[in-house]
Amino acid sequence: MLRPAGPLILLALVFAATSCTRGSSDAAPWVASYTDAMVIDIRPDVLVDAGTAANQPPDASQLADASRPRDASQLADASQLDAGADAGSRAPDAMVGDAATDASGPEMTIAVPPDPEPVPDCPISPIEFDTPAPAAPTGLLSIALSSWLQPVGVRERALIRVLDNQARVDTSYTGALSWTLPEGVEIVAATALTAGQAEVTFRFTRAGSFQLVATLSDDPRSGRAELIAYNPRLPVWELSVDPAALAALLDDPGRDDSIAGVLTIETARHDTLLRLHGGSSRYFDKKSFRFELLQGASAAPSYGMKLVLRAEYNDKTQLRNWLAFRMLRASTTLPTPRSKLVHFRINDRYYGVMHNVERVASRFLGLWGLSENGSLYEADPPLELASPGGNLTPLSPELYPLVYQHQAGVIDYTDLRKLIEETLTLPDRELTETIESEVMIDEYLQYIAALAAIQDHDQVRKNYYLYRDPAGDARWRVLPWDLDLTFGHLWSEENDVLEEKIVTDADIFVGAYDPDRGGFYNQLTDRVLGIPSYRARFRARVEQMLDTTMTRSEANMLLQAAVRCATPDLVADSLKRADNAEYRARVTEILDFLDARRAFVRGLPQ
Repeated sequence: MLRPAGPLILLALVFAATSCTRGSSDAAPWVASYTDAMVIDIRPDVLVDAGTAANQPPDASQLADASRPRDASQLADASQLDAGADAGSRAPDAMVGDAATDASGPEMTIAVPPDPEPVPDCPISPIEFDTPAPAAPTGLLSIALSSWLQPVGVRERALIRVLDNQARVDTSYTGALSWTLPEGVEIVAATALTAGQAEVTFRFTRAGSFQLVATLSDDPRSGRAELIAYNPRLPVWELSVDPAALAALLDDPGRDDSIAGVLTIETARHDTLLRLHGGSSRYFDKKSFRFELLQGASAAPSYGMKLVLRAEYNDKTQLRNWLAFRMLRASTTLPTPRSKLVHFRINDRYYGVMHNVERVASRFLGLWGLSENGSLYEADPPLELASPGGNLTPLSPELYPLVYQHQAGVIDYTDLRKLIEETLTLPDRELTETIESEVMIDEYLQYIAALAAIQDHDQVRKNYYLYRDPAGDARWRVLPWDLDLTFGHLWSEENDVLEEKIVTDADIFVGAYDPDRGGFYNQLTDRVLGIPSYRARFRARVEQMLDTTMTRSEANMLLQAAVRCATPDLVADSLKRADNAEYRARVTEILDFLDARRAFVRGLPQ
């Protein structure tokens, strides 16, 4: 709800969602491009897709600056990133798996499953925006939208407030309201003005620059809003939910119960239960959500019936998690979740760009040719269990279900306890002789090497899955999850990730025991890296990845593809933590990290 600060009410625009359609430039004479002079060779496997949360619109005194574009040059800057980087330095596919690079490791037979999501067509042709910026909203009718930048074809709910000369709501006014709408804008529904307030739902039918004028039928007071509508390029997800139930959920982040709603994924409607997602992140201003779709007539979406939308509030680029998953899929043979960016709306109002990550569950296992009846555990110790938990060290029996959440297969934790309490506690010589029969070592080396390259230190005791198929290979494998604290972000008491501090020289052997870290280690990583031959293979693999599939140019290619599709939505997202100029700088910061990380690793003593 807007809180006007002066006699003239401004329009609070906050934005709406998008669908994965091709952006046509059927717009009026607007010509400021995000992507001028950007030349990119997009790989066919790039799927652009990804995070945010709701809070109140800005104070009216802030609207003129916060809800309007800075200028056309800044819009163009936001997506050009590293246009001069070499996009053609992709490593050959043979460099991806262990078998191709390390004859000492067993050959991997698993193949990456095809991605059923269509590749968005976000060509280099300009995404156009009005120049100059729209005029400041005026009038004593406040028209509060979710953004000054609106997607075509999506419903937007506007709050209309009648104001007096002191910019207060005139609660005495109840009456009619009329609209002057240009071609390309249609009203879908409207309520009558009661006690000075009303709601109007409308949508744009074409791209362009539009002026909306609202007038009281029997009063000289009026309000004007100038908006830009664009053709959306991200998938549109829309949630319909009881406002009071949602408010109660958001106001009490510690709650882990669910509320009912309807989730529309592009055009498919699903009854759903939703709850907050994350540990510490649920206390951020922007929330993430989990959805459990209920069985019904609509076909299940390609990512399954259990879905995650991440806000990525701790990352001003909102792209680290998305990029990390992409780079792991390109650099390893690990079963790795798919991810995509989506434009998310709640009750006909824009919530922000969100990151949809495929859940690691039965459907995911099946897509990778793995048994859905295998043992699957998520290392996710509760916050109150700061230690012990999740680092594959022995626990008392009652703690195993709390630390390793069972997702599939057996429920008695016998196999997991055998790994932790018997195999990983063997003397060095016996462990060396038996470890490869218990753990897929070559794949595990890929896993810890990839996370060392992108500097993920948040996976020692959580943010990973353990999987074993007793009827198949019967060896344990580790699957990645939650890759937001990467590319320079580190969480510690001294290093608040929300301050955006960037670290490039963190230990690559994270997880191996170091007394200086006060027991912060993972028993599997520690025992594997304690075997000299594995430690050498790990070190070589980190360097190889930073030289081939995790280079600045590889990351730049992916980021540019994402930004071309997502920039309109990100620019319109008033809930993001960075303004548009800082957003571009922070994205470039990811590229700078990879250069610095490679130099750091190369400089380590052998």
